[in-house]
Amino acid sequence: MKWIHTADVHLGTNFATASFGKVLDKRRRREIKETLLRLVRVCELEGYDALLIAGDLYEEKFITISELMDVNEAFAKLTKTQVFMAAGNHDPLSGSESAYRLIEWAPNVHLFGETLSVQTLETKEGRLAIHSFSWTKKTHPQLEVEPLRKQLQLYPATEGWVNIAMLHGTVGEAGSYMPIPLKEVLALPLDYVALGHVHKPEIFSANCGYPGSLEPLDFKETGARGYIDCQWADNRVEMRQVPFAKRRFERLTCDVDESMTLEGIRKAMAEKVAEAGETMGIGKDDMVRMTFSGFINSDTVLDLELLKEDLEALVFYGEIVDETEPDLDIDAILAEHGDSLIGRFIVRMQSLDQEDPLNRKALKEGLQLLLKERVHL
Repeated sequence: MKWIHTADVHLGTNFATASFGKVLDKRRRREIKETLLRLVRVCELEGYDALLIAGDLYEEKFITISELMDVNEAFAKLTKTQVFMAAGNHDPLSGSESAYRLIEWAPNVHLFGETLSVQTLETKEGRLAIHSFSWTKKTHPQLEVEPLRKQLQLYPATEGWVNIAMLHGTVGEAGSYMPIPLKEVLALPLDYVALGHVHKPEIFSANCGYPGSLEPLDFKETGARGYIDCQWADNRVEMRQVPFAKRRFERLTCDVDESMTLEGIRKAMAEKVAEAGETMGIGKDDMVRMTFSGFINSDTVLDLELLKEDLEALVFYGEIVDETEPDLDIDAILAEHGDSLIGRFIVRMQSLDQEDPLNRKALKEGLQLLLKERVHL
């Protein structure tokens, strides 16, 4: 038997407040759906027995029925794969207004209710018992292990059952998003634990993990994203994380120094992207935030628009963050300008906490402006 484990798809996500929102809001929203539909086609082409979606299929506030109809139509075309879904905190099964209840799901789609239950699947290769439940609110108390333990007793391995728990919650921390006592869960007679909620892929044991978000949602979600492929053979599961997202987000840093001209900085950025391509697989379909850091010659103007154009010639979308500091000899400038406006500005700014990077940056940028104004006068 084999199944695919995904979670945190977040269909319908609105990116209007993201750093790239005005540019790519609608496009990224569409791409998330397209990636899910590609995953459904993989299920069909490779004959998977089950597709597990461990919560947050969609964004409750922004999802449209049209988008869910497209997904349901794709599910309905599956000839072998059964789809098992549990609602999470972003798509809770909250009464009749839940978008889940506004769709007549295909016969091969199984949506868990608000209480712990089991859905079974019998194939020529074996018998699956999937244990789960849906969230009905935005928060959830800690997972209760005992009801799951009692339910598992009804599906023993001695009768050929392969038991899967599908849980949307947080491992390793307290809080309002269903803390999961992982040690207790792993002590249960479970063959696989399909987790959801945390967007960073993470494997906890040979049969338990988070697949992470199917498509990254912002620059906090760096690295490869995809799903977990599970193959059941010889009474154990083999897990494999599969990169599948259309795009990836990466944050890169380019160090500069006072000897570099603008052209040298442009070249250094291109080299940094090429290096990331070789080591991380960054390419033309990806989104990169490039941060410049270090000290820059006070006569060098960092043209952020030009650098963004350069970056977007190499990747799909680019952002530039300037964290450089001008290479200024402040003590020498103060000695030269004494009680002038420039000198008084330096004294006033130095009276502030210069351990604070914002104060330090304000001093140097303000001084640059004053020095340029002095030249023009």
